[in-house]
Amino acid sequence: MQKEYPTVSSDTMRLIDKKAIEEYKIPAQILMENAGKGVAFKIIEILRGNKALKDLSCTLACGAGNNGGDGLVIARYLGEHKIKPQVFIQSPKDKYNELVSLNLSRALNYKIPLQTFKQDLKSFEDAVTKSDFVVDALLGTGTSGAPRGQVADIIEIINRCKKTVFSVDIPTGLNADSGKNYSPCIKANYTLTLGLNKKGFLNPASNAYTGEVTVIDIGLPKELLLNVKDVG
Repeated sequence: MQKEYPTVSSDTMRLIDKKAIEEYKIPAQILMENAGKGVAFKIIEILRGNKALKDLSCTLACGAGNNGGDGLVIARYLGEHKIKPQVFIQSPKDKYNELVSLNLSRALNYKIPLQTFKQDLKSFEDAVTKSDFVVDALLGTGTSGAPRGQVADIIEIINRCKKTVFSVDIPTGLNADSGKNYSPCIKANYTLTLGLNKKGFLNPASNAYTGEVTVIDIGLPKELLLNVKDVG
């Protein structure tokens, strides 16, 4: 992204997305597809020199919201490049929004191995242990407060297994505006943030959780990005 693009709050990022969809008539489906494809290609770029992609496997931890929808798109593109994905997703199918449901169906049509998180999380921990890397697509910038319940347990497992972790948009458990980490919080090696850089990443304390931050172009209009006024 160009240097003149602003660093924004989570509220501003939501307004930008809303304007892109309503005023510029870019379907939300296209933005999610661009986000997942961009993140997947960046992961491939980072990992390509380590070993043959066909020898790599990954576990994707997906939430029930749009961050999880991004994760489902990522799984498809990783699979197309011979990486072996295993997706775990929260919640029964009837609770997903239209975008997540669409990409869940696509993932299944592409024969991506997919299951919902079980209560004891043993199968998830086994998958993470056997994987070369993990994609954190649990919670996005729209959430606040400390992760609780099963999400907190998932974070603990990911951190405990010490695999290379790629977080989508923001590490789960990090505040996008302040950079404050809640407990628990994903400790990512790479954060692939969507559209624009987030204010919280300016806090040096966030570095221990974000790892290396890359902004992923998701096809938002440049005119909109250059003229945005942050409301955070």
